[in-house]
Amino acid sequence: MIKTQLSRAEGIALVEGWKLSGKTIRAYCEEKGLPTHRLNYWKGIREKTESPISSRNKFVPIQINGTPGNAPVEIQTPTGYYIKFFQPISVTEICLLVK
Repeated sequence: MIKTQLSRAEGIALVEGWKLSGKTIRAYCEEKGLPTHRLNYWKGIREKTESPISSRNKFVPIQINGTPGNAPVEIQTPTGYYIKFFQPISVTEICLLVK
Protein backbone atom coordinates (compact mmCIF):
# COMPACT_ATOMS: atom_id res chain seq x y z
CA MET A 1 0.00 0.00 0.00
CA ILE A 2 1.35 3.40 -0.97
CA LYS A 3 1.05 6.35 1.40
CA THR A 4 -1.82 8.77 0.75
CA GLN A 5 0.18 12.02 0.63
CA LEU A 6 2.90 12.12 -2.00
CA SER A 7 5.49 14.79 -2.61
CA ARG A 8 5.84 16.16 -6.13
CA ALA A 9 8.96 14.04 -6.70
CA GLU A 10 7.19 10.90 -5.46
CA GLY A 11 4.13 11.59 -7.63
CA ILE A 12 6.22 12.14 -10.76
CA ALA A 13 8.24 8.99 -9.93
CA LEU A 14 4.97 7.08 -9.63
CA VAL A 15 3.98 8.17 -13.14
CA GLU A 16 7.40 7.22 -14.48
CA GLY A 17 7.08 3.79 -12.83
CA TRP A 18 3.67 3.28 -14.42
CA LYS A 19 4.97 4.27 -17.87
CA LEU A 20 7.92 1.90 -17.59
CA SER A 21 5.68 -0.95 -16.43
CA GLY A 22 3.72 -1.04 -19.69
CA LYS A 23 0.58 -1.81 -17.68
CA THR A 24 -2.77 -0.06 -17.79
CA ILE A 25 -3.39 2.56 -15.14
CA ARG A 26 -5.95 0.28 -13.49
CA ALA A 27 -3.60 -2.72 -13.36
CA TYR A 28 -0.68 -0.65 -12.07
CA CYS A 29 -2.79 1.01 -9.39
CA GLU A 30 -4.26 -2.32 -8.23
CA GLU A 31 -0.73 -3.70 -7.92
CA LYS A 32 0.35 -0.67 -5.85
CA GLY A 33 -2.86 -0.46 -3.79
CA LEU A 34 -3.52 3.00 -5.13
CA PRO A 35 -6.76 4.60 -6.36
CA THR A 36 -6.62 5.30 -10.10
CA HIS A 37 -7.57 8.95 -9.61
CA ARG A 38 -4.33 9.50 -7.67
CA LEU A 39 -2.17 8.31 -10.58
CA ASN A 40 -4.30 10.29 -13.03
CA TYR A 41 -3.76 13.40 -10.89
CA TRP A 42 0.02 13.03 -11.00
CA LYS A 43 -0.09 12.15 -14.67
CA GLY A 44 -1.84 15.49 -15.27
CA ILE A 45 0.74 17.35 -13.17
CA ARG A 46 3.56 15.73 -15.13
CA GLU A 47 1.93 16.64 -18.46
CA LYS A 48 1.58 20.26 -17.38
CA THR A 49 5.27 20.46 -16.52
CA GLU A 50 6.12 19.14 -20.00
CA SER A 51 3.89 21.64 -21.80
CA PRO A 52 5.28 24.50 -23.92
CA ILE A 53 4.46 26.91 -21.12
CA SER A 54 7.16 25.28 -19.01
CA SER A 55 9.69 26.21 -21.69
CA ARG A 56 9.21 29.92 -20.99
CA ASN A 57 12.51 29.99 -19.07
CA LYS A 58 14.44 28.51 -21.98
CA PHE A 59 15.89 30.25 -24.98
CA VAL A 60 14.15 29.62 -28.27
CA PRO A 61 15.59 30.22 -31.73
CA ILE A 62 14.49 33.31 -33.60
CA GLN A 63 14.33 34.02 -37.28
CA ILE A 64 14.96 37.46 -38.70
CA ASN A 65 13.20 38.21 -41.97
CA GLY A 66 14.41 41.29 -43.77
CA THR A 67 16.91 43.80 -42.47
CA PRO A 68 16.73 44.47 -38.71
CA GLY A 69 16.33 48.11 -37.82
CA ASN A 70 14.65 49.05 -41.09
CA ALA A 71 11.17 47.63 -40.61
CA PRO A 72 8.59 47.18 -37.84
CA VAL A 73 9.26 44.15 -35.63
CA GLU A 74 6.93 41.60 -34.06
CA ILE A 75 8.16 39.09 -31.46
CA GLN A 76 5.89 36.12 -30.81
CA THR A 77 6.33 33.47 -28.11
CA PRO A 78 5.48 29.78 -28.57
CA THR A 79 2.52 30.29 -26.22
CA GLY A 80 0.99 32.97 -28.43
CA TYR A 81 2.01 36.19 -26.67
CA TYR A 82 3.58 38.84 -28.83
CA ILE A 83 5.21 42.25 -28.73
CA LYS A 84 4.76 44.47 -31.74
CA PHE A 85 6.91 47.51 -32.43
CA PHE A 86 5.27 49.92 -34.85
CA GLN A 87 8.51 51.77 -35.46
CA PRO A 88 11.83 50.32 -36.55
CA ILE A 89 13.94 48.98 -33.67
CA SER A 90 17.52 47.77 -33.67
CA VAL A 91 18.65 44.31 -32.59
CA THR A 92 20.66 45.99 -29.79
CA GLU A 93 17.50 47.60 -28.41
CA ILE A 94 15.63 44.28 -28.59
CA CYS A 95 18.44 42.57 -26.68
CA LEU A 96 18.21 45.21 -23.95
CA LEU A 97 14.46 44.60 -23.65
CA VAL A 98 14.68 40.85 -23.25
CA LYS A 99 17.54 40.81 -20.72
